[in-house]
Amino acid sequence: MARRAQRRPTRYRLTNRQRTLLTLGWLLVLAAALRVHALNLQPLWWDEGYSIFFATEPIGRLVELTSLDIHPPLYYVLLKIWFGLVGVGALQARLLSVVLGVLAVPLMWRVARRLFGWDDAVLATALLATAPFHIYYSQEVRMYALFLLLTILAVSALVEWSETRRPVWGAVLAGALTALLYTQYYAAFIVAAIVLMWAWWRRHAAHAPSLRHLSMALGASLLAYAPWVLYAAPRLYTYVRGKVAIEADEPLTPLMFLWRHVRTFALGHLMPQQEWLAPAAAVVLGFAIVGGVYGWRTYRRQTGLLLIWFGLPFVGVFIVNLLAPFTDPRIERQLIPVLPAYLMLVVLGIQAMWRFATRPGVEPRRAITGATGMLMIPTLAMAVSLAGFYTIPRYADEDYRPLLAYIAAHQTDGDAYLWTYPWQEGYLRAYVPDRRLKSIEIPLVWSDDEAARREGVQRLYAEHPRIWFPAYQVKGRILEERLAKSLHTAGVYVWDEWYGNTRLWLMARAPQSTPQTLNLAFADGVRLTTLATSSPQVASGVGVFSMLLGLDVEATQPRAVIKAVDERGKVWGEMDVPTESPLTRVGLLIDPGTPPGSYHIELRFYRAEDGRTLDVLDPQGAPIAPAWRLADIEVVRPPHALPAEAVPATQWYRAPLGEAVELIGATVFTGTVRTGDTLPLTLFWRAQRNLERDYWVFVQAFAPNGELRAARDVPPVDGAFPTTRWRAGDLVRDPHTLRIPATGPAGEWVLQAGLYDRETGARLTTPDGQDHIILGRFTVEERPHTFTPPAVAEQMDVLFADMVVLYGVNIAWPRPDAVLHPGDTVPITLVWQPRRTPEPSLRTFVQLLDEQSRLFAVSDHLPLVPSSAWVADEYITDDHQLSIPPHVPPGTYRLVVGVYDAETGQRLRLPDGSDMLVIAHVRLETP
Repeated sequence: MARRAQRRPTRYRLTNRQRTLLTLGWLLVLAAALRVHALNLQPLWWDEGYSIFFATEPIGRLVELTSLDIHPPLYYVLLKIWFGLVGVGALQARLLSVVLGVLAVPLMWRVARRLFGWDDAVLATALLATAPFHIYYSQEVRMYALFLLLTILAVSALVEWSETRRPVWGAVLAGALTALLYTQYYAAFIVAAIVLMWAWWRRHAAHAPSLRHLSMALGASLLAYAPWVLYAAPRLYTYVRGKVAIEADEPLTPLMFLWRHVRTFALGHLMPQQEWLAPAAAVVLGFAIVGGVYGWRTYRRQTGLLLIWFGLPFVGVFIVNLLAPFTDPRIERQLIPVLPAYLMLVVLGIQAMWRFATRPGVEPRRAITGATGMLMIPTLAMAVSLAGFYTIPRYADEDYRPLLAYIAAHQTDGDAYLWTYPWQEGYLRAYVPDRRLKSIEIPLVWSDDEAARREGVQRLYAEHPRIWFPAYQVKGRILEERLAKSLHTAGVYVWDEWYGNTRLWLMARAPQSTPQTLNLAFADGVRLTTLATSSPQVASGVGVFSMLLGLDVEATQPRAVIKAVDERGKVWGEMDVPTESPLTRVGLLIDPGTPPGSYHIELRFYRAEDGRTLDVLDPQGAPIAPAWRLADIEVVRPPHALPAEAVPATQWYRAPLGEAVELIGATVFTGTVRTGDTLPLTLFWRAQRNLERDYWVFVQAFAPNGELRAARDVPPVDGAFPTTRWRAGDLVRDPHTLRIPATGPAGEWVLQAGLYDRETGARLTTPDGQDHIILGRFTVEERPHTFTPPAVAEQMDVLFADMVVLYGVNIAWPRPDAVLHPGDTVPITLVWQPRRTPEPSLRTFVQLLDEQSRLFAVSDHLPLVPSSAWVADEYITDDHQLSIPPHVPPGTYRLVVGVYDAETGQRLRLPDGSDMLVIAHVRLETP
């Protein structure tokens, strides 16, 4: 049998074109991935805000503004066109820089391939694709990625023109130079470098473009640039003189200038915690120096081109540094167009090292190990620098995203947003695309002209009921502080919060009503003399109830607590503010999700130094209440549907239930509680459409063994806002309290909630079929109990409402025979023994009454161990501090004790029907 011939498999070989495309494709993917990664992690910073501000102005205004700036307009025009295609936003703006940065990679390949061949082109392109310096500016919303791209394009056009002699490359060069000049003023050094590079190439290669052809390309560029020079040069000169005078930077020395730049070229902008990486840049510099020497000997024509590309702009920018120094922490960006030349010199240095290591007579393994070790130092440093770039916050105190997110969630029609710096307006346009407010630039004349500022503020309040004012507190505070004072004087203070270096104020229009005269006395000589309020109708979430409080204060200014409270005592808006004599101006913002209905405004004063409440006094000077009902208001729906972000949820679910309701989020406690504690919980609902059925809320807590141990089953908002009143778009804040049983068990509990139809009992389900939503988990600890009776000075054994026994009392008299003086504080310890765990939440009180039962002093609180944690027959220690006011007259008084339901105020009765027990008789004497 004839032996069958065996065929060898044909090995597939890539063509040069296929190999190039495959390699370049991988490098493009790598470059794009590194530039897109964590693209929106860092906030915008000032210069980026300016970019967005310029690019979102009308084109005529854009040109005018950039003529007054330190950069020409091309990048901003390009960004404006980009916004027209993809929309305005921080992420969209950064994507343009990503595109420009990635486009530089194939151009780098083309130049390096023409100059040094395939292998060196791969390495040079890989270095640019992974260079931290280039990645940084391929994400920033500035013109530096465009600056580098156009520079490589100009050099590539010059090289291609010289190699191919095709006129089209002359046109490309002219266009690139024109675009460069309209992108950066430092591009003049690139233009000069191109001319010198042409001269060098012409000297070493006869086929380079002629002087006439180069002059035509260069002349076309300068001619196209001339209108801008004539228009902007005088303004630029004035701007630069002012900037140099104001900033007063010191010029960098040659050594410092060189080191800052080569460090940045190698490792990017290092964060302070990364400075230890800086020495690795010396290794990269060593490669560049070796590459320059090696290239001069081996590729003189090409290396000369790189040295001109790198050296002339470098020297030119250094001279500018001497004449008009700008030395901010990232000033190296001005020389980003020489980065490709520097990286190609580094590649030549690597090539030289490799050839030296692999020369005849050298052991290959040792040589390769040494060479790899040398390369690993900068490679690892670059990787660590990039890791920091992606993870370390760069502008933590300058991050406007939380500030603007708050404004976006709480803005309403008619609001005004005041800004001092254009970058603040740029941030607003980037981060708040759906704006209801009107953005207003603060006139500089307001800084010095008080009359103009006062008149302007009055106009603002006439047109805008509410004013947002982000006051940046680093670059000068004079204007900001004067304006804030004027806004407060003409309106009312509503809210302020610090966001890093910016203080955000919300002010509102002052009441227009005529103040009413009052004579309401509080403790410590505080007297409310006049009151003016705004309309009693307030919109939920965006409405402000404005108040002018005329105060007469004898001693230290107290602080005021103002609350919006419903008839059940639940708080739906609260603020704590310092008071001012003789007039305190304040506005209360009603919480988002507050249901429509009737509420009242409650006013309380307290001493800032110790937190003691200043009680309301009757005409005889006796305390009658801790707070005063200042006004009644009617809360109505907001004029538009509020976004979900308006509610202060700590957990977000965005979980639809049925087709009508969505559970947006909740404030859920996820830490550790003890048995008997009351777990606060607020659910935030969104009505997707008008509801016609009556749904109830269930909240359940399951113990570790799966047993249902705590539950609440009620209509939303305890029946104050039933679902039949919900309308499409309504946000509903639904507060709950869930009592953890007094007897465990300990462990991790699961909390869940949902809605069900009151008539049918059917639960609403989520899209995946679940009839409840897991809100979170919390840990329960067993509370210790004491069943050994403590020592008491006087044993009582008095039963209150067949629920709890007052076992005994300890009174620490400040002097014998129960004699007290005004100003004394009497420590009193009550010992309780429950018959069972009380159903209501109990408060206890100790009062000082005179013979006519008038109240002169009181200590009233929830016991340290809440009554919901009491178990039968244990002993509960309840400490009180009874402070005797200075105004109490001498005489005989009684100390009485009582217990009452904290929710209803109903007192627990004694067997004889009374609602308090006398525990001592005292005599008050004047010292």
